[in-house]
Amino acid sequence: MKRVEELSNGRVKFEFYPAEQLGKAKDMLNLVRSGTADMTYVLSSLVPGELPLSAVGELPLYTDTTVAAKAFRTLEKEVLFEKEIKRLGVRPIIDSEWSQCSLFTTKPIKSVEDLKGMKIAAAGGRLDVAKSLGGVPVSMSAPDTYEALSKGIVQGAIFMFNNAESYKIQEVAKYAYEGVPMGGYMGYYFMNEKTWQKLPEDIKEIIAKAGIEASDKIAQSSDELEKEIMEKWEKSGSVTIYHIPTAEKEQWTTKINKVNEDWAKNMDAKNLAGSQTLDAFKKALEASGK
Repeated sequence: MKRVEELSNGRVKFEFYPAEQLGKAKDMLNLVRSGTADMTYVLSSLVPGELPLSAVGELPLYTDTTVAAKAFRTLEKEVLFEKEIKRLGVRPIIDSEWSQCSLFTTKPIKSVEDLKGMKIAAAGGRLDVAKSLGGVPVSMSAPDTYEALSKGIVQGAIFMFNNAESYKIQEVAKYAYEGVPMGGYMGYYFMNEKTWQKLPEDIKEIIAKAGIEASDKIAQSSDELEKEIMEKWEKSGSVTIYHIPTAEKEQWTTKINKVNEDWAKNMDAKNLAGSQTLDAFKKALEASGK
């Protein structure tokens, strides 16, 4: 928002309503569609009925979030806008991709095969990842995960490094495994389409430019924070982090890739362009430098 004000020399001003003052997170899409808010942040996983194909951005497909942000922006323009966004009466300004999740466990494992039968806490699409790895997925919210790990209700959790520290996961899960994608989160900053159309062309260009900059910054900052947390934990010895080597990655990704294939088949079965969307995102990732 500050960047838009800066680029527009103060011609554009924002009124910011933090901490769900206008409504709950799950209501953000309806608020911007109705014009109650001119712009809101919408986490795609909270509105799967309206943005089913956008969930492709949360699949275990990438490890470089900066690359993923560029690729998703291409996908949004070439596929998603026409397939599911345009009909909602909103305009995507920022596509936000976050670092992928990793696996945290209370005991060390020697290979992916050791996960067979392990109860693994996860949420959303990460439940499918836990199952693909041979674990027993346990649906659980982030705030409940610490206690479940500490009491042995679950022995593992699929979590982002970026928020694991906030929930003190490192205090109860002393082993982490990273280096292969395990699913993540994505969202949009949407503007009401009628509001967008009323803007002068030069202001539209400014907002679009600031949106691209913000998308890239979110992705870059997410990966930088992840790296910072890993380095801090490794230095302190609070968590043993296993960076899955190239020689072992295929054992993990072969299992995890089934999640992506099943997602596409499920979308196709609903007469949605699942396979087309997945293929387009993969191509965009390759073109963006995966």
